[in-house]
Amino acid sequence: MNEHPEKTSCELEKMYILGEHLGSGIGRRALNEVIRILKNGDTAIFFLCVIDTNIRAIKFYESMGFRFYEKLRLDIPLFKDELRGMDRMIMEI
Repeated sequence: MNEHPEKTSCELEKMYILGEHLGSGIGRRALNEVIRILKNGDTAIFFLCVIDTNIRAIKFYESMGFRFYEKLRLDIPLFKDELRGMDRMIMEI
């Protein structure tokens, strides 16, 4: 995250929605609340990482205003290879 070193940032570490609740709007409502809180504080950059094969999640984050920032690769022993690719996404608050 060197693009904006002078700005305060916040990272969304994990957000999972159970399969039976996908499409219900709960993720959008939760993320909108986080964004509202960040806008009232001093955070300028909001970022997250998403598995690069999770197209549904990537499209969701793009619809919320995030944009692609960089590719990452997880180096975790015994982790499935198809889950190692990550897209870091960023939103300027």
